[in-house]
Formats: sequence, C-alpha cells, structure tokens
Amino acid sequence: MDQEAWRRALRRLGAVAIGSGALVIFALPWLLPPALRWAAAHLSRDHRVSGRGALYAAVLIAVAALAVVALGLLARRLARGALPADLRRLFGDPAGGGARGYSTLLAGWALGIGLVAFVAAAPADPWLVSEAGVVEVLQVVTLLAVAVVSLRTAARLPQRTFARAVHALVAFAAVVVVGEELSWGQSVFHWSTPARWAAANVQHETNLHNLYNANAFFGGGYLALTAGILLALAVSTALLVTHRDTGRLSFLLVRPSLSGPAAAMAASLLMARLASPWWMEVVELAGYLLLLGWALDNLRRAPARGRRLA
Repeated sequence: MDQEAWRRALRRLGAVAIGSGALVIFALPWLLPPALRWAAAHLSRDHRVSGRGALYAAVLIAVAALAVVALGLLARRLARGALPADLRRLFGDPAGGGARGYSTLLAGWALGIGLVAFVAAAPADPWLVSEAGVVEVLQVVTLLAVAVVSLRTAARLPQRTFARAVHALVAFAAVVVVGEELSWGQSVFHWSTPARWAAANVQHETNLHNLYNANAFFGGGYLALTAGILLALAVSTALLVTHRDTGRLSFLLVRPSLSGPAAAMAASLLMARLASPWWMEVVELAGYLLLLGWALDNLRRAPARGRRLA
C-alpha cells in the first residue's frame, strides 16, 4: 500500500473514530442505564451496581469515548504527515527502525488483555488474588525489576541531573512498596504482629498501608491515578505528533507503546467496582507493569555517561 492509500485509510478511520466517540459522549445518559443493567446481570456477584460503581462506569466510558475521539484526531493528523516515519515516532523506535517499540506495544497489549482475561476466568480462586497469591507475587517481582532497571538507568545518566534523581527515587520507591507488600518480611517469615500494631492495622500485619482506615482512600486514589495515566498518554501522544518530545523532561513521557497496561488498569478498576474489590490488586499489577515498561524504555534511551538524556 503506497503512502497516499495509507493517508486515505487514516482519514476515513479518523472520521469514523471521531464520529463514534462523539456519539457515545452525547448519548451517554441513554447508554449508561442499559450498560449498568448488563453489568449487573453479567459482572456483579450480587447482581447490583452501587452508586459509586455507576459513577466509575460513567467516568470510564466517557474517558474511553474521549480516547476514541483523540485517536481519530491523531489518525487524521498522521494522514497529513510523513508515513511511516510518524508511525515509528509514535509507536516504534525512530533511530532503530521501530522493531523494539512495536514489540513493546504488542507485548503490553498482550499482557494487559491476558491479565484481565486470566483473572476474570478465576475471580474467586484464593491462590490467585489472596495474600501471597499469584497476583501479589507478580507485583513483587515486577517492582523488583523496576528497581533494578531504574538503578541501571540512573547509573548511566550524568550526575546532578533531574532525570538521574527521578530514576533513583523510582528505584527507592519500588523497594519501599515491595517492603509494604511483603509486610517487611512477615509474609515470608510469618512472625507475630505486636498487639498494639495489630490493633491499629486492618489486616493485623506489620505494614503501613493497612493502618486504620487508609484503605478507604485508595479507591479514589486509584481512579485519580488511572485517569492521570490516561491523560499523560494523551499529552505524550500530542507531543510526539507535534515533534515536541525532546528536552530534559522527555524521559517523563508515557509513550503510546504503554497503552496496553493503561487499558488493563482502567478495565480492572471498573471490575473492582462492579464485581469484586480484589480487582484492585490487578489495577496495581497493571500499573507496575506500565512502570516497568516506562523504566525499560528510558534505559534503552539512556545515553552514555556524560551526555544528557534527550
């Protein structure tokens, strides 16, 4: 297919996407009730949808529709650009021919879809989502990988730079979260929780994130985090399309190749409100996978010592 054929196809795809997304947004008040009835019948364990669940569904449907509109605008913008160079800039590796970036995109979507489908197939199995279950073990492994990759990136960057400090901070934060997930070793060595600490901890463990009613704030926090990542994806894509993705802060971009884990976060967040709160663990795992993808992308782009990250 020649470039002109690509441009025509992208223009048509863009028009369909913009029209479809705008229609969903306009018709959301009429589309939401049947969507909630379907969710209550097929996703909810008690065949009911709470008010918060309905709010989450409305927000995520609206965000998804806006994402479709944005993709349509992106397609039409690409139709005016140089193909396939702009596609490589968005989804691939312009310097390396695109193979690595495309493999990241495909791997991210495969992981995201596989994760959500796998957990949906066995939502009640304790070995999957319980304490020290498969999902939490994968969280720990992913976070340790994030720490290692971020430290390697920091070591390759010039000293006293913002990028180096951020990667070192990410590595430190990943280790702290691993400590919290393992209750600082209690999940492995099974020591007894001190009485006063157990009385203040919701799960009677030696960690901080279960103290008192801290978990009550996590739901809104997860929604804000997921919405923030989707927004970061949109902004990063806009910067890439307009060739404004260079400079000292370019390492902060959440590139479109990481959209798979972001979509898994949104889907799991909705399932947490409609089906089971254990889906919050899947939201976390998808977020950690996205963070690992971001860290690997920056490691690949990190220059030799003495040069700035571009």
